[in-house]
Amino acid sequence: MMSPALVAFVGLIYAYIAAEQFYLSNPSMGVVYAGYAFSNIGLWVLVR
Repeated sequence: MMSPALVAFVGLIYAYIAAEQFYLSNPSMGVVYAGYAFSNIGLWVLVR
């Protein structure tokens, strides 16, 4: 069983990287990491 706190933490890291990529004018990778962050919401709901 995965830890809900760990899943949330990883999702926040992905969201930070997404924001950083948009800031660095790399929107393609920003969208990729935003998708990873969004998918972690589903994982978090599943494991809590």
